[in-house]
Amino acid sequence: MIYAAHYQRLDLAADQLEQLIAAPNQTGKDVARWLNVLADLQLRHGADYDTIRQTLQRVIDLFPELAAGQLAQQRIELLRLELKGKEKSQVVKLGSYEKDLGLKSPRPPSV
Repeated sequence: MIYAAHYQRLDLAADQLEQLIAAPNQTGKDVARWLNVLADLQLRHGADYDTIRQTLQRVIDLFPELAAGQLAQQRIELLRLELKGKEKSQVVKLGSYEKDLGLKSPRPPSV
């Protein structure tokens, strides 16, 4: 997490998580959690849809019988919305216009 948050190095953070995932005798719950953390980091650091989807698909492939697999499937379905929420909205510069609502009386012509 330090690699990703402090150093902005998603590649190093992903490598550390992959080592945890590949370690022997890990519970399915832990592996699913680490894959979800990896997907979160990918989302935060601007990875594309396919990369994040593949990470979540690994949870489904490894643990289809666990609730984590079903949750990963739901997250894939909502992934495009998550990505859209991360996009920076387009800045629209507004002008300052005075509305003529008929409340101001017209000025008399100066002589």
